[in-house]
Amino acid sequence: MAMQDHNYKRGDKSGNKVVVECLNVDYETLTQFDFIENEGIMYKRVEETMYYEDESRPPETVFFYAGIRDYWKKYPMTPKIPSGDWEEFNRQRIKKLRGGVNMELYS
Repeated sequence: MAMQDHNYKRGDKSGNKVVVECLNVDYETLTQFDFIENEGIMYKRVEETMYYEDESRPPETVFFYAGIRDYWKKYPMTPKIPSGDWEEFNRQRIKKLRGGVNMELYS
């Protein structure tokens, strides 16, 4: 989960990088995502500017689900992911597990 900085101005590229997966969906699917993400309670869907690592591609406007602080303040916000890349963080975490658990079932 990512939290949006209250001082952030849309389009400011100086903040922390977050690696995301973008999906192109229709309105019906978007409303299903709102339901899954408990939009308005746990997360807020906000418009954001997405920049590509390949800077020759122009930025795009996307929706992003940001955590709502009032909901999440009762939960510890650790560990933080320094790289901002959840997928890579999760792969490294799975490598550290011991035993015969097939984590592919849970990803």
